[in-house]
Amino acid sequence: MDIGLAHEIEAAERQYLCARVENLLRIEGNPYGARVFSNGNAPCFYVEATPSPMFNRIYGDSPGGRICNWPAPSITGSLTVTHLTSQR
Repeated sequence: MDIGLAHEIEAAERQYLCARVENLLRIEGNPYGARVFSNGNAPCFYVEATPSPMFNRIYGDSPGGRICNWPAPSITGSLTVTHLTSQR
């Protein structure tokens, strides 16, 4: 696959997930426990109400293979790390 196309697909996927989780955040009282945050340059998405890796994910990569100090004290559960082609 062309690397430029791969970057565009990754960006679109990340933007789509961000929009989904941000809309969950807008529901009064945040009943799903949604969070959008970052860990350095890595955007992170977390929805407490579902264990699905479709919602609970970190977009990033690092040469050492570790992009964050996990688990974060305010979050229970797990996140899926999506490695970016731009840094592999």
